[in-house]
Amino acid sequence: MQVFNNSIRSKVIFLGIIILFLKVCSIYFGHLLFAIFISLLLQPFIEILRKLNVNKTTAIVLVYSIFILLMFFVIKFLVSYVYEVVVNLSNDFSYYASNFQILNEKFNNAINLGNVINYIKVTLDMFKDKILNLVLTALNSFANVFLIILISFIINYDFEKIKEYLKTFMPDDLQIAFYKTYIYLKSMIFIQLQLVVISLFFMTVCFHLLGFKEAFLYGFFCGVLDILPILGPALFFIPLIIYKFILNEKILAIGLILTYVINIMIRQILEVKLINMKLKISPLAIILVLYFGWIIFGWIGIFVSPILYLLSLEIFTKDNLFSKGVYSK
Repeated sequence: MQVFNNSIRSKVIFLGIIILFLKVCSIYFGHLLFAIFISLLLQPFIEILRKLNVNKTTAIVLVYSIFILLMFFVIKFLVSYVYEVVVNLSNDFSYYASNFQILNEKFNNAINLGNVINYIKVTLDMFKDKILNLVLTALNSFANVFLIILISFIINYDFEKIKEYLKTFMPDDLQIAFYKTYIYLKSMIFIQLQLVVISLFFMTVCFHLLGFKEAFLYGFFCGVLDILPILGPALFFIPLIIYKFILNEKILAIGLILTYVINIMIRQILEVKLINMKLKISPLAIILVLYFGWIIFGWIGIFVSPILYLLSLEIFTKDNLFSKGVYSK
């Protein structure tokens, strides 16, 4: 049985229904949608362990343990890093303020620079105090995080049963479309994993050459951030570069800028090569998909939109041949 005919109209209506369904889920069932994404993200790694004759329960527990530890490490490092920067800025602000004394004398008639400096110092002190409140708020969200992990764990545990159950409601051509979408989603995950490892190695070496004592820690953190679309390591590099300029460590700041720019260039070149070679998807199309996903679904769209894009390509391409979709030549 087939759900699609040769009419573009039927395919557009079907995708419209899926988008509407995902939109409703993103509003009312965001936790469930995110749990499904996590389960799809981790399922390829579980399958690898299963092929190595690892028990299903053991494989799932092992993969989730690594995932949770990784997320805990990233969050802990990020909070510690932001807090350290803010505290240092606040404690040393009197020193930085003295450098503006001459400007204060020259432009006192135009602007009261002293008041501005005091205002910034007070703001930094307030922000430093509020960080602890933010941490407590994050801890209060533990129940939501636990619920998401629990749901995704259950989905992975019964993944094959769920898949077989859904097949009973799906026409043959829709099964093929979803299956190929899942296959290419796995390919994208492993491509991103390769890029993360390369970025991790490159940035660790650069941090070591720049004299950072915790080079591997910084490199590992930036490698993990490299998973995030669009922003990536910029979340780490931009504040650090600004901080080094404030400390008047210009050479180190320039070194960080070069590291960041070169890493972006390497990643873009390898990403284009790997994606074009294995999936034949235009990186520009991926960026546009992420943007529109953010507009339509909010932050969940960053994770949902690539899957929806792969599915739409599979549905709209002739004879379900993925390589005939939108691709770079």
